[in-house]
Amino acid sequence: MEKVGIRLNKSPPQISITLTKFGGVKLNSTKALTHINEKVVKNILSEYKIHNADVLVHDDSTVDDLIDVVEGNLAIIKEIENISSVYTATIRLILFQWRRLI
Repeated sequence: MEKVGIRLNKSPPQISITLTKFGGVKLNSTKALTHINEKVVKNILSEYKIHNADVLVHDDSTVDDLIDVVEGNLAIIKEIENISSVYTATIRLILFQWRRLI
């Protein structure tokens, strides 16, 4: 699901990109960045033909987060777990047998 742009149980990346007419790419962040730096951001944006922009990062985002924001086709879905009653009964039986052995 990650390859097609669907992220399960994640929050949206806190990155804003404002296009400018001149000045190159400027990177500002409110937290320390460990996954990306200004050179990486410039290289990624140049691949998408963005040469002048102000990039503001509010969290420690990754390269994938930045690409998701640039492409704009990110879908974030909350995962819903469905446990069948058969599996629940099996787990209860295993736990019951395990407790009897102790």
